[in-house]
Amino acid sequence: MSDRAPASSKISSLILRADVRIPPPKGPARQQQCCIEGVNAIEKAKRAYGRALGELDRLFPGVIAQLPQTPPGVNKIPRGHGRSYGKQRVEQWFSWHYRLKAAGIRTKANASTWRQAEQNARESLKHAVAAYNWLDDLIFDIPPSSEILLDCDVKTHIFILDDAITEAHDLVHRTGELVGGIFGCRLKHDKGDWKSECQVSISHLRFGFSPGMLVRHLCNVCGIDPGDCDHEVGEEYMSTVNRFEGHCNVCSKAECSHIIGSAIRLVACEINTGIEIQEVSLVARPRDPLARVSSRGIDNEELIDFFGFLPDPAAHLLCHECMYPCAGFKYLPDHQELRKYF
Repeated sequence: MSDRAPASSKISSLILRADVRIPPPKGPARQQQCCIEGVNAIEKAKRAYGRALGELDRLFPGVIAQLPQTPPGVNKIPRGHGRSYGKQRVEQWFSWHYRLKAAGIRTKANASTWRQAEQNARESLKHAVAAYNWLDDLIFDIPPSSEILLDCDVKTHIFILDDAITEAHDLVHRTGELVGGIFGCRLKHDKGDWKSECQVSISHLRFGFSPGMLVRHLCNVCGIDPGDCDHEVGEEYMSTVNRFEGHCNVCSKAECSHIIGSAIRLVACEINTGIEIQEVSLVARPRDPLARVSSRGIDNEELIDFFGFLPDPAAHLLCHECMYPCAGFKYLPDHQELRKYF
């Protein structure tokens, strides 16, 4: 909502995801996982976005071509003009929001398609944000101009890292406009404060949280302490599907469809089977690339600046942030210094 850094605002954040494979702190294995996850997330975002548009087109034939289009260079508009341009975008999108929502829920069949379109739109935004977080993590290890060759399942991807990051960033804005402009996202009032959960704006806060913790690790190939086995992290080995201390050695989940005893090629990694969190730090590069801010507080000054008045706590307010031009990224000081060299 504002281009000010949220230093004085309250924030909520994910610290660490459970039942997923967290990449190692650094090295080739981390780079490979970030590449694979990032590329896959871009593809998932595109597919979900296409499904959302298809469902809207079934409800309202021809409407997609009439929705506000994002012109080239929209995210490079000078900051002084961003507010007036953004207000025009909000008016354009919300005029369609109210018209389509009223028609979209008129019948039971339409309401079902409308809900499915909304679900796919929000899913596409989630994957677009994840793609950006995975791929941007690589900046800490390799220059953006690096060419990457990635063998992913049956498909080989060759891309320039900066191009992939830019594509993910553009997807965040494009999917975010559809979600906020057509389906709407409410600002929430909780414990005396307004807060925003806008994934578009929050994804531009380039920091997250890493816990200091005691972790029990097991090798996913042999099931013993990695310090006591000969398997090299990042190397492939023929093995079998197994469960070590209740965790699948393929996906790390407690429950999954992998069949124990099946032959499989595994990339050696460490499975976390027990965690004791001792402290949490705000960092430029969280150990888990998706451990990011999930909501931020909005102070009264910002509310008045944006809406022109201080809203009642019971007011139904729709967030506008995703429809404004990109205001740039906010980094921790050490991260900003690092990126100067690229």
